[in-house]
Amino acid sequence: MLSVGVDIIEIPRIRESIRKFGSSFLRRVFTQAELDFCLSRGEPTSSLAGRFAAKEAFRKAHGSPLRWKDVEIVREEGCPPRILFQGRSHSAAVSISHSRNYAIATVIIEDK
Repeated sequence: MLSVGVDIIEIPRIRESIRKFGSSFLRRVFTQAELDFCLSRGEPTSSLAGRFAAKEAFRKAHGSPLRWKDVEIVREEGCPPRILFQGRSHSAAVSISHSRNYAIATVIIEDK
């Protein structure tokens, strides 16, 4: 049995949260590794929004409440993103995409 989670987020909504709450928002939602990766990108807000959507999609597929930092989206250059759940590699498949205004992510996990 497979579980699927999908999430879409408006990139300006993430931008506004950063403007309004600053580093407290960033530290509450993202791990340091995620911040390091995203902030090194040409358009960090799009990357942050994509990870936000992927975390939400994973939470939906997993089917239980999770803390934001329980889920980490990692990506090495040239490789697709992957999920760490509570610090361990998870076999979930994740796809992230974004346009100028939206970021979307899909996560598929094999039932536990």
